[in-house]
Amino acid sequence: MPRRWLLCRRGYVTFGCFNMQAKINAGALDRWAWVLLAVPGARLLLTNWGYACPEICAKLRTEFVARGVDASRLQFASGANHRDFLDAYRDVDIALDVSPYSGGLTTCEAVIMGVPVVTLPGDRPTTRHSASHLHNAGLASLVASDEKDSLAIAGRLAADLDALTVLRDGLRAQLRASPLMDTRSFARHFMDILRHISA
Repeated sequence: MPRRWLLCRRGYVTFGCFNMQAKINAGALDRWAWVLLAVPGARLLLTNWGYACPEICAKLRTEFVARGVDASRLQFASGANHRDFLDAYRDVDIALDVSPYSGGLTTCEAVIMGVPVVTLPGDRPTTRHSASHLHNAGLASLVASDEKDSLAIAGRLAADLDALTVLRDGLRAQLRASPLMDTRSFARHFMDILRHISA
């Protein structure tokens, strides 16, 4: 039996974004608001050092209220040190990526902590970091084709907690077995490229 009790420990689905607040723009706020409005009772946990600033938190609350989302559905944590930052993933069911400068290390950290990341890549390299990592980790189903698909993926994950639990339980092992963690192959291929360039 999937361990559903590990999810929604507070009685609701918690989405999260641990990327730098400087990466958050109107498009991301629109998508996150749509997700919260589509998933009744869901919360959004934003974690990064910048959220120690009350003014930043207040500004974001205002942005969400303007989009029809009650401010009480937002939660903030500063992630004072890296261990606290990673520990905060215990309170997140599903992570939402940023755009147009997507997560890189943040996406990998979320997955290794057992949290799936929904991303919407664009047409430039800076928008495709997460998509590349998720594809290489065998998680292409989390890569949206457009904004509507991004909402659909997040909603589907939140609606089927049994399937979400099974997915989360296997994420760490799946990432470790993927090309992302195959340092020997990466080093070998990188050296081959350098030899080719210098030839």
